[in-house]
Amino acid sequence: MLKKLIFLSLIIFYLPIRAQGEANNWYFGFNAGLTFNTSSPSALSNGALSTPEGCSSISDANGQLIMYTDGRNIWDRNHQIMPNANYLEGKGLNGDPSSTSSGLIVPHPMENHLYYVFTVDEPHHDNANAYPNQGPADSFGSPIPFYTDIPEHKVPEDDDGFNNGLNYSIVDMNLNNGLGDVVEGEKNFQLVTYNPDPNGEEIKYKASEKITAVRGRDCNSVWVITHFRNQFYAFLIDEDGLDPEPVISQVAPLIEITNYRRASIGYLKASPNADKLLIAHQTSSYNPLDGTEDAADGSVYAYDFDNLTGAVSNPLELAKDVSAYGVEFSQDGTKAYASVNDISNSIYQWDLSANDVVGSQQLIANVQLNAALQLGPDGRIYHSLFNQPKLGVIRNPDTQGIAAGYTENVSQGAIQLSRPGSFGLPPFIQSLFSKRIPIVESETGEVKEELSLCESDIYQLSYDEMPGASYTWYKDDELLEGETKHQLEI
Repeated sequence: MLKKLIFLSLIIFYLPIRAQGEANNWYFGFNAGLTFNTSSPSALSNGALSTPEGCSSISDANGQLIMYTDGRNIWDRNHQIMPNANYLEGKGLNGDPSSTSSGLIVPHPMENHLYYVFTVDEPHHDNANAYPNQGPADSFGSPIPFYTDIPEHKVPEDDDGFNNGLNYSIVDMNLNNGLGDVVEGEKNFQLVTYNPDPNGEEIKYKASEKITAVRGRDCNSVWVITHFRNQFYAFLIDEDGLDPEPVISQVAPLIEITNYRRASIGYLKASPNADKLLIAHQTSSYNPLDGTEDAADGSVYAYDFDNLTGAVSNPLELAKDVSAYGVEFSQDGTKAYASVNDISNSIYQWDLSANDVVGSQQLIANVQLNAALQLGPDGRIYHSLFNQPKLGVIRNPDTQGIAAGYTENVSQGAIQLSRPGSFGLPPFIQSLFSKRIPIVESETGEVKEELSLCESDIYQLSYDEMPGASYTWYKDDELLEGETKHQLEI
C-alpha cells in the first residue's frame, strides 16, 4: 500500500495565517457599508457614519460588528454614538473625517474587552496660523470666520480649530451595558510624533494624515505606525499596553510642513506579512500662502519594515511627480498597488519580487479618481469610487500585470452598494489579511519552509488525496495517533 510520510517542523512564534472576522464589516463614505459575512461581499445600509475620507471599523473573530468611527464619534454595534465619544456634545475624539486615515481601531493584544481607538487629525495651515489659540486664522494670526481653502468649512461643525496630531482613546466593552464606551480619563492621549520645541513649526502641525498597524513578530504585540515629514514613528502595543516612546526612523523623502495641509494627504499601509511599508504623498509643493493648488509632484515609496524592532529602512521611490492617494499590498505581499494621478487617474502595480522593482510598474486601470485601496478578507483589493454606490475591485491582486483584473462592472465582481462611497475606506491591522504559501511541495513532499504559529492559530495541512494511499502525520517527530486522512487541521 502506498504511504506518504510528511514531517513538519513547527516553531511557535507569530506569523499570521489567515484572515479572521475582525475585518468583516466596513462602514465608510456617505452611510455606505459592506459585509464579508455573506458568501460574496454584500452591501450594508444601516450605517450612521458619513465621512469624506477617514473611518475605521472592527468586528469580533466571528464577524459580528463591535464598533466603527470617523475619528470624532464612535458608534456601537447598534449604530448609536457611545456616550463618551460624541463630538457635537463636546465629548468627541480628536480626529477629523477629512483626514485620510482619521481613525484606526486596534484590539488590546491580551485584554479582550479593551480596544485602542487611534485618531489622526487633519493638520491644517489655518489652525497652525492660530497656534496655540483656536483657528482658523490668516497668515498674520488674525482670526477668520472660514477656512481659506474650503470657504464653507467652519468651527465646530467641520473642524475644532486645533491641529491635534495623533491621539488614542481606550474603549472598554464592559461599559454601557456591554455596548462599550470610552473610559473616563482614558481619552485623547496625544502621542508625540513631532519636535515639541514650543517655538518651532512642527508643534503647530504635529502629524500627517497617515497611520497603519501590523502584528509584531511575537504572538502578543502590534505595531502602530505613523509618519511626519521624513520620520516614521512605530509604537508598540503588547501585554503591558501601549509604549508611548516610539521607534523613530528617519528616511527619504522629506515632506516640508510649509506645504501642509495638502502635503500630508495620502495613505500608509503595512504589508500583511509585516515586512514592508507603502506610503503615498499627494504633493510636495502646496503653497497655502498664495492659494495655489497642490501640484502633481507627490510620490509613492516602499520601505523595509522590521517587525521585531519597529525600524523602517531602504526607501525605494516607486513613482514620482504624481498626485498619490491610495496604496495597498496584495495578500501574499509580492505586489504593490497605488492610485495616482499623473496624466490621468490610474492604478499602478509593482512586482516587489522583481530584480528591478521600479521597472516592473504596470498600468492596471484608468479610473475615475485616485481614491482609497483596501485589501479585503477575501484577498481582493477594493477601490472607492467617489459619490458612486459601488466599489471597484482588483480581483486577483497576487497576479502580475493586467491579469490582476480590475473592474468597476458589478457583473464581473465590483460591489454594488446601497449608499455612495467617498474617498476613503476603513483601514485594519494588515496582518488580518495575511496569506501563507504551501509549506510542502505537492510533487515531492519536500518541506519548503517552516510554519510559524501562535497557539491560538488554526492552519490546515493537506496533501493530494490518492486512491489506496494512507497518510501518517507527525508533529515534533511524534506520531499523531488516529490522524490518517489526507488533511489535518492544527
